[in-house]
Amino acid sequence: MTDLSTTLIKSLLSPEKQHAYFLFLEHSNSAIFHDAYAQLLLYEKSKEQNSNLFHLLSAFHISSFMKTVWNDFWQHRNKTLLSIALIVNEQYHIEKNVFFKKEFQRDVLHSWQFHTQNFLGMTQIVFPYYSGNNIDLSGTKVYHFESVLKRIEVGKTLYVLLFIQTCMILSIHLALNTPTQGLEAIIIQIYLQKIELIPKSCIARR
Repeated sequence: MTDLSTTLIKSLLSPEKQHAYFLFLEHSNSAIFHDAYAQLLLYEKSKEQNSNLFHLLSAFHISSFMKTVWNDFWQHRNKTLLSIALIVNEQYHIEKNVFFKKEFQRDVLHSWQFHTQNFLGMTQIVFPYYSGNNIDLSGTKVYHFESVLKRIEVGKTLYVLLFIQTCMILSIHLALNTPTQGLEAIIIQIYLQKIELIPKSCIARR
C-alpha cells in the first residue's frame, strides 16, 4: 500500500484514483485481519487452557469450513494444511465482502488502469531478505487479481517462499530492521548496489 505514494504510481494515478485503490486494499486487509484474528486468538487460548475452544468460532462468524480445519489441526497438527486452508478461506472472505462491492467494481476492478497493469504484469509481490551481507529479492508476479483462484495460487506460492524455501529465513529479520519506504525505494537501493534481484533458487516459477 505504501507504493501508492511512490513517484511512479503518482504519475499514473490521479489523487482520486489513488484514494480508491487505497480504500480497496485497506478494506481487503481489514476484512482478512478481522476474520483471521479471532481464529488465531482462539488458538492461543486453546493452547493456554490445553482445551479445544474452536466451537466458539461460530460466535465470531467464522466459516464452518475453518471450524472443521481447526478441529482437524488440533488433533493432527498439520501446519501446511492449516496454512493453505487459511489462504483459501481469506480469499473467499474478501471475495464476498470486498470484491463484490459496486464501488470497488466501478472504481478499481473495472478501471482501465487496473486492466493495464494486469496486461503489462506490473504487479509483483517481493520479499527482501539478507543473503550474506547483501540484500536480495524473491517473489512472484500477480496476474488476474480479480480472480479468487489466481489469488489463492499466489498465496500458496508466497507461503512456499516464506516458510519452505530456506533462502527466505532472514526476511523477517530484515523487515524488523528496515524503515517502511515503499517497494520502489527498496528496489532502487538494490539496483544501485548492483545486487542480483531474484536468485534462481528462490524465484517462483509459473
